[in-house]
Amino acid sequence: MSKKLLLCSLSALAILSSCKHDKDDVSIFSSDELTISASVGQMSANKSLKLGTSFDAGDEISVYAWTGSADVVPTELQVNNSVNTLQDDGTWIADPRMLWKDGTSKHYFIGVYPQRALADFTADEYVLNTADQEASDILVARNLEGISCRVTPVPLTFTHIMSRLDVNINVVNFSTEPTEAVVKVNGKTNATINYLTKAVTAKGDNSDIALQKVATADGYILSYNSIMVPQTGINEIVVEVDGQTFTYTHSKDFTLKSGYYTTVNLTLKRSEITLGNVDIIDWNNEEVIDAEVGEENVNKTNRGFENGHEWVDLGLSVKWATMNVGATAPQEYGDYYAWGETETKNAYTLRNYKFLGEFIGDGKMSLDIEDDAAANNWGGDWRMPTDDDWREMKENCTGEWIAINGVYGKKYTGTNGNSIFLPAAGYLEGNELKFENMSCLYWEPVIIRGNYSFRAECVDIRGPSNNYSGLILPDRCCGLSVRPVIIAKGETNGHETIDLGLPSGKLWADCNVGASTPEASGGYFAWGETKAKNTYDWSTYKWVESGKSHWYYINKYSYDDYVFGGWHKNVKYSGADNKIILESVDDVATQLWGDNWRMPTAIEYQELIDNSTQTLTDSYEGSGVTGIIITSKKNGNHIFMPIAGCRTYTNGGVEPWHDHLGLYWTSSLGKNIYDDYRTSFYFEFGVHFEFDVFVRIIEEYHVREDGLSIRPVCDTK
Repeated sequence: MSKKLLLCSLSALAILSSCKHDKDDVSIFSSDELTISASVGQMSANKSLKLGTSFDAGDEISVYAWTGSADVVPTELQVNNSVNTLQDDGTWIADPRMLWKDGTSKHYFIGVYPQRALADFTADEYVLNTADQEASDILVARNLEGISCRVTPVPLTFTHIMSRLDVNINVVNFSTEPTEAVVKVNGKTNATINYLTKAVTAKGDNSDIALQKVATADGYILSYNSIMVPQTGINEIVVEVDGQTFTYTHSKDFTLKSGYYTTVNLTLKRSEITLGNVDIIDWNNEEVIDAEVGEENVNKTNRGFENGHEWVDLGLSVKWATMNVGATAPQEYGDYYAWGETETKNAYTLRNYKFLGEFIGDGKMSLDIEDDAAANNWGGDWRMPTDDDWREMKENCTGEWIAINGVYGKKYTGTNGNSIFLPAAGYLEGNELKFENMSCLYWEPVIIRGNYSFRAECVDIRGPSNNYSGLILPDRCCGLSVRPVIIAKGETNGHETIDLGLPSGKLWADCNVGASTPEASGGYFAWGETKAKNTYDWSTYKWVESGKSHWYYINKYSYDDYVFGGWHKNVKYSGADNKIILESVDDVATQLWGDNWRMPTAIEYQELIDNSTQTLTDSYEGSGVTGIIITSKKNGNHIFMPIAGCRTYTNGGVEPWHDHLGLYWTSSLGKNIYDDYRTSFYFEFGVHFEFDVFVRIIEEYHVREDGLSIRPVCDTK
């Protein structure tokens, strides 16, 4: 296989031919009836990896398949680690051979390269082996849409789930040009992999990771790299060369994201080390991001993919899809959908409308997510744009009526120079296409109030040839285009921010401190402490006098009006300081994520609750993780907060409430029913025993010694 450093993505197609449908027959995956053709499009391969422009004979891919539910991998699999090996003649041989269960059941697929035997599909143990970079670079393919043997071929698109760190070196004032160096970082090498979500969660202690020497990049004298577990907390690179140790400490954590690699270019001087630039390159998108000297390595990509569909950043609060649902190019019309329906049909009439009689008198004014054509057809975080989304684009972008390959439509260009094209696809009434090449008509997710509830809101963007003077208000049963959007996540200090349109302008992090994905629990921290630990009690609490093991001896963050039966008159402690909000030096979000990030106050959590809807889910985006989806009432953007429980003095482990409570510290000191200061406010949600689902800010049950989760906020975009 080619050893060139390329930017590409791997697609493997499992082609199922001869699918039998007789009652007593079972279709067979065999060397004759199932072939795998692997093409390489856009995937960046490590120089030591066997991934170039194509597979080589002898390459092996593990394939797993099952029936039932896409969200749960059963104990008994239909296909259990069938290793498909590429032959010299370009065919793939499966061992053991792969069988359809029957001719009608939906089958769900996972592929892994290099081949890997899996026992746990949601928490597979992974250990980085720097000496074997190829085995460490895990690529995963999923097809969880459900495929029967009538569908051929079975598409499996492989993507990187690990990260990678590249270091290029130049030297100044060296008597001779060095030919060898030792390059190390200190980070986590252990993780668990969830193959259903492609989520990688770092775990365990940090250790030195030695990068491997690779072919030298142009313009440098030495180059090193290594596959890395996606994680935060690494901001230092140590280089040993010619008997001298150079330590570069970056101002912020390096971004080590799943599916991305970070390039750090260093210049070593005999007396100092200087930074050239830090690049983050998306393995899927072939984007190279230049950064100025000393700037944090923030991904400034203006284009990307969400669940296989391309988006473009127009500098707005959402990112817009580059084409309509059902289209394969920006100028294509794509599919038409009746409002609230997620499938196409031959004719769009009131008689065959799915919700005839619904959304009229049921009090619902907007689409449920399961009735959103964008969300259901594209998955991921895609959704239909709201009126606010359309208004924002039209008010902040420059519009131009143009034609692409003879297709007329509106081009909108953002202030950053990026643009999208909306084809004038008109709409379908019955099977008649109206206003084609004259109007761009797109559904919005709300119905029209009042006497017109049989209609829904839509955006009508007209061209100069449309002389129709009235409003175009198609009935909900008509077929219109759908142009999806997703949350425009920003980044601060390498951590993603979500704009929920809050009155204060605060931005919320998309994951917990210590986590690399929204569904990961992250670390547990006592209030006012900045490091996780094994035991959570008063004897280990940072703000209790040394040698004491009772909350009586709290010596920071306390009230001077504390009263508890006259106790304070007899106990020695450091005195009240009347500090009721954590200082930045004691704020774990600030200390681990850097300036601008901090723990939310109780007031900010209340703002979040007041300006959002909260929905409890038992499997966020199919991950199997329970938690709460907090959706903005203003712009529809959302964050997910997993139920992670807490750690307490009882056994240092996760409390029994772990399965049904989410517990997150605020930065606000509490003053509980006993009028003391051992508590702090925290955000709590879940299903509390026999009670209903609840969301609240409370201070009564968990004290400052307990380890709770942290979800940071950011003051600036």
